[in-house]
This record gives sequence, C-alpha cells and structure tokens, in this order.
Amino acid sequence: MITSRQNQKVKDVVKLHSKKHRYIRGAFLVEGKKLYDEALKAGFELEELYSLHPLEGAQVVSESVLSAMATTVTPQDIIAIFKKKIKTTDNIDKCIILDNIQDPGNMGSIIRSALGAGFYTIIAVNCVDKYDPKVIRSSMGAVLHTNVIECDFKECMELVEQANLKMAICSMEGQSIFEAVIPKNIAFVLGNEGNGVSKQFREKSSLIYKIPMSQQLESLNVAVSAGILMYFYLFKIGG
Repeated sequence: MITSRQNQKVKDVVKLHSKKHRYIRGAFLVEGKKLYDEALKAGFELEELYSLHPLEGAQVVSESVLSAMATTVTPQDIIAIFKKKIKTTDNIDKCIILDNIQDPGNMGSIIRSALGAGFYTIIAVNCVDKYDPKVIRSSMGAVLHTNVIECDFKECMELVEQANLKMAICSMEGQSIFEAVIPKNIAFVLGNEGNGVSKQFREKSSLIYKIPMSQQLESLNVAVSAGILMYFYLFKIGG
C-alpha cells in the first residue's frame, strides 16, 4: 500500500492535473468506476490503476494519498491513468467547431450533447484541454467516445475545406434556425463564452442562424445553444 504523498508515483499522478504534463506524458487521469469503465469501453490503454480497496491490477493507496491524487473535493474509490489516443481527421460529414471555449463545464456539456445528437466530430480551436478532468466529468465520459480534434484556426479551415463543410455561426442577425434550410454537411461554430464567435470565423462562415428568444434575453449559454442547434439538425435531417 502507498501511504506517503511524497511517493514518486503519487507525484507523477498529481502532475497530470496540469495540461502541460498531460501533454508531456501523453496520458490523462479519470476518477471513479464509471469513467474508468467508459475509458476501457472506448478503447483507451490503461497505464496505471490506484484504488482504496484491493482490486485486480490496482495499486492500493491510503485515503490521504487518493485525496492528493484526485482533482475532486470528495474523491471516489479509484483513479486510473490512461494513454491518450490520436484522433482521426477522416470522413467528417458534419461537426461542431468550438471557438475558444474556456469553461470546462461548457466544453463537457457540449460534447455530451454532441454525442447524443450524433455529432461525433468536434473541432476545438484554442479551447480548454479535452482531457481536463472537469471536461471529462462534465461530459460524463462522452469526450472519450467522440472525435475531438484540437487545432488552430488554419488547421481547422483545412479540415473544413477537405470535408466540404458549410460553416454556420449563431447570431441574432441571422435567419431563424427553425425556418432555415440546413445543409447536411454542416459545421456549427460556437463561440467563446464572453466574446462570442471570433472575427476570423465570422468572415469565413457562409451561413448565419439565430435561435429566437424572448426580447428580455440577449443570448443563451453556449452549451444550451449548441444542444438546440444539433438536436434541431437531428430532427430536420436525421443522423
């Protein structure tokens, strides 16, 4: 049993709390049995497993050590380290593009809705790390089952051109999404929580839709907007 927080394995796990060390090591952590099972189901390679109780293949640790390893205030019984996978850029028929989304909760919620609506590809341009523990938790593991491509604007445009996607931004100056003719090969662009869709995406997008709402509201939460857009597409066009 590992009982010291100064143990090198403990320190190495704690390093994975930061994006920098997740990148250097090429690994990420998940907490709890459910997310552990989701990662295995999604085909991620297990590197290390730590548990409060005897478990096949796991290193038993004390509550103090597990607390140090965890990113949550009340950690669950197990913490697992998985190797990252390279995501494919082939066969994109529709997608959502996330433009500088910085809130892990929003990122995770959008990805969870995307998986449910059949938008299996998400292009994340200068966003919060998809392997951030909060993103993984708020997506309920959906991020492990979707193709989240992290890139910059130039790479995003290359993917859009390669897949012949029609980019659409959401703005109150646009046509109501409920009245619009939506192309099948759509790429919905969702902008930053505070600043909205950036100028570079606005200039490149050929379609502008709006989500009608009460005059008392100026905008919706980005995760809510994403869900409405994707599920209306699903209703209109199908998976």
